[in-house]
Amino acid sequence: MSASVKTSWEKWGPAMIEYRKVFNMPREYVELEYIYNALMKYYEEHPELVAP
Repeated sequence: MSASVKTSWEKWGPAMIEYRKVFNMPREYVELEYIYNALMKYYEEHPELVAP
């Protein structure tokens, strides 16, 4: 699951952020962004768990 979160946000994150601005929907996709940021923090704290 972590790979799909990481891949999804890295691929679509910039478009989702732009979507928020264009349609004035600041809460749209915030859950995915939050999970991605938490995952990246976890990977920094536990580099042994990051897949090559």
